Amino acid sequence: MAVLALTDTIENEHCYYKIRLRAAHCLTKVANAMVGTWAGPPAMLAIFRKLYGSASCRRIIKQNNFTNFQHYFLQKTIPVAMAGLRNIHGICPPEVLAFLMDLFKYNDNSKNRYSDNYYRAALIEALGATVNPVMSVQQGASITSESLSVDTKAILEEVTRHLNLEKLLPCYKYTVTVSCLKVIRILQKFGHLPSNPLIFKAYASYGQFIDVRIAALEALVDFTKVDGKWKDLEFLLDMAEMDPHPGVRHRLVRLMVQIPPFDKSVKHPLDRPELVDRVWNLINGMLSHDFKLRCDFVDLYYTLYRSKRPLCLPIPELAGLLKPKKVEPEHDDSRIVKLPVVKPIQEIIKIDPPSMIPSMKRKFSPAREAGLGISAPENAPEPKRAKITEISEDGKVKSEYYSDNSASLPGLTGAPPAGPVGFEPGMFKKDSDEHKTKGESNKVIIFFFFFFFNN
Repeated sequence: MAVLALTDTIENEHCYYKIRLRAAHCLTKVANAMVGTWAGPPAMLAIFRKLYGSASCRRIIKQNNFTNFQHYFLQKTIPVAMAGLRNIHGICPPEVLAFLMDLFKYNDNSKNRYSDNYYRAALIEALGATVNPVMSVQQGASITSESLSVDTKAILEEVTRHLNLEKLLPCYKYTVTVSCLKVIRILQKFGHLPSNPLIFKAYASYGQFIDVRIAALEALVDFTKVDGKWKDLEFLLDMAEMDPHPGVRHRLVRLMVQIPPFDKSVKHPLDRPELVDRVWNLINGMLSHDFKLRCDFVDLYYTLYRSKRPLCLPIPELAGLLKPKKVEPEHDDSRIVKLPVVKPIQEIIKIDPPSMIPSMKRKFSPAREAGLGISAPENAPEPKRAKITEISEDGKVKSEYYSDNSASLPGLTGAPPAGPVGFEPGMFKKDSDEHKTKGESNKVIIFFFFFFFNN
């Protein structure tokens, strides 16, 4: 009775089209529940051929005509509902898969005034719904084209053909490409293809259409949860933080909230302190300019860790036990002899350079010209020094230095000098030398004033 009621609802032209679509999915569930008692062709196969099959051969589908929108939506939904049928062994019946392949084969949209991109995308989605997980896989065996089953090969060839055709003749909003990416991820997830995220990263890069990028990111989020590594999670976080498109950033974080990369109740290799610090820093300072994305990361943090302390972070009370500090052995300072600190001779004795007569070519300030003092230039030549070498009675050689404008103390050894005690020769000059020096100094002063007033 339920099958007849649902069949009548699907064929009723006066019924609202969404109710007819819902009845098709309900018929799939009823048929799967009646697997042992169901007799005849798969459900809705006869209905589809009755509505859309050609008059001469019901197996061949008529040319597309989407002028009747109810028939269009029904033609697009029935194949997807039929792909959900399962037999006693839990696999899709071969008749359904052959029927879907015929739909691709005989699809003709040459005389249709409307595009069939959504219809073809629905057929590809139906192919993905027929895929079942691999029953048994030998450990260490790699997946090759020879190891694929016949049905999987047919599905993969059809998906690859449409994906390459989209690059030459792209459809509206790349709906076929989006469906192909979803089917490829299903094949990877169920073990028919090697799990590899490179194709999804290529389609998720900046520059692709936004719907294609979101579909690829959805596949990447699912891949990260199932087979992902730390670099895959970092790729998602980098894109969520630095992608130029704000809509893609928001949608990516929402996908990570819906499909978290790991379960919070189980220890996972992706649950690291680096992840906690990065999300926490984004929430508390890095996203102050984007409140919408900040709220998305708050939801992500709550989804991953709730309101409790993350399991990956060490407890502060146990940090000292897990990482003890290295204690150096104590030394007895009583046996160590400490020597006094000796300052260098340059700090003890500070010798100022002697004052000298400046060069005549250098100009001076009026204060210095008035007799307040003339300081020596920085590049003044070092005064001449004489060396006196004496030999003491015990045979030791004694050398002493003195200059015209400095005084040196007498040596501690040797004969007393010829003059007053405590003075060195050359410290006292004769009167003739003194008058001569004064005369020369007067000449210098006269020349200085003459030079200044001329300038």
